[in-house]
Amino acid sequence: MASIDRTAYPRFARVVSARELAEGFTPTAAEAQWARGRTQDVQHLLVLVVWLKSYQRLGYFPKLPDVPEVVAAHVRGALELSADVVLEQDAERTAKRHRQLVRDRLGVVYEPVRVREIAETAIRKTVQTKDNPADLINVALEELVRARCELPGYTTLDAMASTIRTEVNMALFTLVATRLDGIERSRLARLLLVDPITRRSGFDRLKDAAKAASLGKFKARLAHLRDLDALGPTEVWLRGVSPGKIAHFAGEAKVTDVADLRKIGEDKRIILVVSLLHTARTSARDEVVTMFCKRMGVIHKKGRDHLEALHEVSWRVSTASITRASWASWASWASQHESVADLWVRERIWSSVSATRAPQKATCAPHSYSQPQRAVVRSITSSRSRSASDSCRLR
Repeated sequence: MASIDRTAYPRFARVVSARELAEGFTPTAAEAQWARGRTQDVQHLLVLVVWLKSYQRLGYFPKLPDVPEVVAAHVRGALELSADVVLEQDAERTAKRHRQLVRDRLGVVYEPVRVREIAETAIRKTVQTKDNPADLINVALEELVRARCELPGYTTLDAMASTIRTEVNMALFTLVATRLDGIERSRLARLLLVDPITRRSGFDRLKDAAKAASLGKFKARLAHLRDLDALGPTEVWLRGVSPGKIAHFAGEAKVTDVADLRKIGEDKRIILVVSLLHTARTSARDEVVTMFCKRMGVIHKKGRDHLEALHEVSWRVSTASITRASWASWASWASQHESVADLWVRERIWSSVSATRAPQKATCAPHSYSQPQRAVVRSITSSRSRSASDSCRLR
């Protein structure tokens, strides 16, 4: 039996708040007048008004012992009845008459056959895609409320959902079992054999999840996927079974161990194992793709880092070449225009060389100035020597 707490079946709350009492169980003046005109004593008046407000709130007639005392006390106070008026019915015939009076006032027709047909049709349609009894009951309730029908008792809906669910599932068990030949059945039966060393079975390995996306784990997951595919074409065996039913059967198999699985009937055991195998194959494919993408991401990241390092090295080499070429060009220009460059050389080049000589000595550097600077100095010095020789000859 499905728990009523997991369904949308309307019922009294364990604690009825003052706001709910005021909004849902306070009779109007017209309702009180209508009830007084159809009852002969205060006890029947209380019962009639309680059933009227309960049907408006719940959609059915609750049993009087199930009505909370706080509700009865609130209605009793609204009708200005004494506290000794109890909420109970003295005869079944009177109770039927009171329920019919409420139906007539609310415009509801009591049609139990039609109610069962609507609920059964809704459940049979839903059970093809869902398996949870609470979901089946909720769908039936939705259709009954939409048709403005009086809701049947909860046990009636629960028994109906259980019967239809069992009937449909048995048909699915038989359908899937007939699609497997003897070899395929024996192949699935070997999954239930427990290894005496590892204490694990092939059925337990179906439940294993993927691990880190390392290369070794990736290869192991590929081998696991090949092993699952070799067990059989589950998509062919489960053709015609909705994904919702497959997911439910797989979930049931996942929480069942091998010992309990052997106690289940053969047809049901087959569909449970096949459903779990089918979901395991689907999950393994997704996991392989995810691990592959992660591996490719790692490779791309390493490639980008290596490319950036190559760019850095290329930039440094290019910068050094440009610097050497610039110094060489300046040396050539300075030797040809010594009258213009002589002041700059004396004030800038030699000052910078002398300024850098001290720190480099402090750090024990092998050279006092760079190669381009030495080229400029040698060029300027040779130019000065040639100018001095020319001057002497002219004199």
